[in-house]
Amino acid sequence: MPTGRPARPRAGRLRALAPAVLLVTLVGAAGCTDGREPSADPAPSSASAPSASPSPSTAPTEAGATPSASPSESASPSASPTPAPSEVAVGEVVEGFPLDVVPLLPDAEVALSNVVRDEGGRSVALAGRTSRSPQEVVDFYTQALTAQGFTATTPPAVDGAVVTTYTRGPAAADLLTLSVTSSAGLQDFSIGGRLA
Repeated sequence: MPTGRPARPRAGRLRALAPAVLLVTLVGAAGCTDGREPSADPAPSSASAPSASPSPSTAPTEAGATPSASPSESASPSASPTPAPSEVAVGEVVEGFPLDVVPLLPDAEVALSNVVRDEGGRSVALAGRTSRSPQEVVDFYTQALTAQGFTATTPPAVDGAVVTTYTRGPAAADLLTLSVTSSAGLQDFSIGGRLA
């Protein structure tokens, strides 16, 4: 009896989407770095570095009051920055996804979509499945993106995947990669990258 809810994907189908999920993960991780190499010397710990100002535990207190640190006072200045806000949707296009830049292939079934925003722009990813041929998928995205000023390049295929890279702007500020793989007569595709 139908419940009005979409059917759950089968395990084999999810395995077929593993390359797309990997791309989404890599795109998200790429947006979370600041471009600097990690320091060889870790930040000195509070036990070995003298402090110029008294800490809440050593500051004088009035009338025997017990000092306590607020969460902002106890945070280390060398703590990792807060991760960029990330939005993910499974089975649909996430709210805020830039469909005006990266359109959804008509008649495609969305597997996963992702948007990560930060100071420098956003990282985006869209994964889906279609009955269109790999060339039709590439042609759709090439037409849509080159109309917006992107330049397409096609590196050699990797493990049977058709891959196309799209760049736009100075120093390729906008960079998207499309990957299409065939599975059981259908094409799994993922497109994602960085938009300034």
